[in-house]
Amino acid sequence: MRVIGIGAGGHAKVVLECVRAMRDDIEVVGLLDADKEHHGQSVLGATVLGGDELLEKLHAQGVRHAFIGVGGVRDNAPRRRVFDNLLRHHFEVLTVISDTAIVSPSAAVGVGSVGWMLTLGAIMAIEKNVSWGRRLSIPLGVVLCVWGTGVAVGGDP
Repeated sequence: MRVIGIGAGGHAKVVLECVRAMRDDIEVVGLLDADKEHHGQSVLGATVLGGDELLEKLHAQGVRHAFIGVGGVRDNAPRRRVFDNLLRHHFEVLTVISDTAIVSPSAAVGVGSVGWMLTLGAIMAIEKNVSWGRRLSIPLGVVLCVWGTGVAVGGDP
C-alpha cells in the first residue's frame, strides 16, 4: 500500500513510526508539509516532497492512502483542515494505532458506560447522516453539559 504523510514535525515522526510498524506492505512515498523550509529534507528516511499542491499529482500516480502527522495540542482545527483536504482529493485517511498502545489497568468500562457510548454513537450517526441531524448538535450539547455538570457535582446519576 502506497501512503503519503501530511506533516514533517515531531508528531509526524511518531505517526510515521506507527504507520511503518502497522503493516509490512506499507510504502511511505513521502511527506507533505506547508512549511517550505522542510521541503527536500528527510524525516526518518521519508523525503518531504513539497506541500498540499502535490496531492492531485500523487493521487494520479496511484497513491490512495494518507496519514495525518500534524500536531494539535490546543487546536485540532489544522488537523481537521488536513483531513477535509485529503477527502476532497479522494484519499483514504488511515487510522493509525501504535502496536505498543495499552489501556491502563485502572481504566474501567462498565455496562452503563458501554450503553452510553452506544447511545452517543447512534446520536452522532444521526447528526452526520440525516438531513435534520445537525439541528440536534447544540440542544444535545447543552443537555449533556448540564447532565455532566450534575454528575460531576453530585456523583453518579
